[in-house]
Amino acid sequence: MIAIKNASSIKDLRIFEWAKSFFKAGLENDVVVAQLMVGRDILNDLRRRFDTHNYFERYKDLYPNLWAFIYEANNSRPAILHDVSKTATDKAYATNLDDAIQFGRILIAELQKKTYHYYNDARIKFASKEARQKRIKEELAKVGRILAKIGITK
Repeated sequence: MIAIKNASSIKDLRIFEWAKSFFKAGLENDVVVAQLMVGRDILNDLRRRFDTHNYFERYKDLYPNLWAFIYEANNSRPAILHDVSKTATDKAYATNLDDAIQFGRILIAELQKKTYHYYNDARIKFASKEARQKRIKEELAKVGRILAKIGITK
């Protein structure tokens, strides 16, 4: 475990002063560059692992909203996105789709479908059927909020 000077436990890091320190650090050029490099590495890993046809290559360095959506979806629901990436790129590749917005729509539809099925799986326990439906609705709403933030609409 890595120690942080003046923070003997993780609880120590949950105070406002630490939040301000982390926020300030996040504005430093070196930190921003490091964050971008990590993000790029994550997206490249997704491409290598789940884009068997190299479909994403056509969007490389283009369509930042599409990449932002993919990155955010990977951050908030990686297992679901991994399945969806394969399905969506296979569908788009099969039709030689060359439109990022249309591809985004395929990706979104697949993500919503997979999210619904994931949380509707009987192996995932909920206190009640209503609780399960509430969770599904919340997760689908998250996808909707991501879409609104990045400007991809249905």
